[in-house]
Amino acid sequence: MSDSVKTITSLESTRTLVFERLQAIQKESNLAIERAQQAEIEAANLYARNVATGNSEGEKAAGTAMERASTLLIEADEHARRQELIVAALQAETEALDAQISKAKQESSQAQDSTLRAAALALGDEWNRLAKQLAAVGSRILAVDHHRGSGSMMLSDLSIPLFGPSASELDRDDVLEGAKDLTLADVIDA
Repeated sequence: MSDSVKTITSLESTRTLVFERLQAIQKESNLAIERAQQAEIEAANLYARNVATGNSEGEKAAGTAMERASTLLIEADEHARRQELIVAALQAETEALDAQISKAKQESSQAQDSTLRAAALALGDEWNRLAKQLAAVGSRILAVDHHRGSGSMMLSDLSIPLFGPSASELDRDDVLEGAKDLTLADVIDA
């Protein structure tokens, strides 16, 4: 695994942890407020039932329960307010991690592209070298044919593409040009 892939994986793992914690805090705060609101509603309903039935003892107990529920709601709201600061910080951290991940992916892509371009150039150079070797063999074949007195159209459809900025191709004329300089001794010694 390359360093850039390790970096991206590490950043994504950290982002996942931060985002999961962010969601957990938001959920916890929302549930705490909902529970406190529900307790306050239930205490208010109990108070109203006791007032309606004339139960003064129940009314006092319900009033006390309502005060506790109100206190819990105030505490839950205060806790949620503090948690909002943490949530905002975690959201900022998530955004920063997203930016780092994006940058790391872009750098990795650029590095991979550079590596592939270098490989393509090296392979193109190797191809061109081997194509010229093949053309040299073709020149010897045509020289042998010429020294035998044959005027065949051997290699007439030859076309070997070359790579690079000034890419061209090697054809039968290039091979014939190389064959002109080959003497009988050159052909026999080969």
